[in-house]
Amino acid sequence: MTQASKTAQPAAPNPADLQKHAAEANDLVMREVFVPAFLQKMASLGFAANSEAEAASLLQAAEMISQVPDEELYGTQATKQAAAAPNRFKTAVDQLYGVTGMQQQQNQRLAYQKAAELVQANPNIAQAAVLLHVLDVQQAAA
Repeated sequence: MTQASKTAQPAAPNPADLQKHAAEANDLVMREVFVPAFLQKMASLGFAANSEAEAASLLQAAEMISQVPDEELYGTQATKQAAAAPNRFKTAVDQLYGVTGMQQQQNQRLAYQKAAELVQANPNIAQAAVLLHVLDVQQAAA
């Protein structure tokens, strides 16, 4: 074996293959993690989907809302005022932590535990999450 073959760098991944794997990873995370969590959260707020069509409509509404900049929803001045105003929901959450004795770390630990259970049930989720994270880091560095 020559010195050149020992130090040769692996070939860069094909950009088309990388995009295909990224899309597959994103689809997996959406299907197995985000969609069930989102629908469960919406149901807990009183917006339970009673059919696949209703679930699709909820997801479509969420996608549409996520694409609209806050300034368009609330106006520039209102956005600045909202950012400066006390967060009444955070205040309520803080009060609930005090009443229930729960700490934010406990909630975070429960979230990590749930994520670990999802990954254990489907290791492809972990691979998808790692791939998506690597792509995010690469895009941020570019």
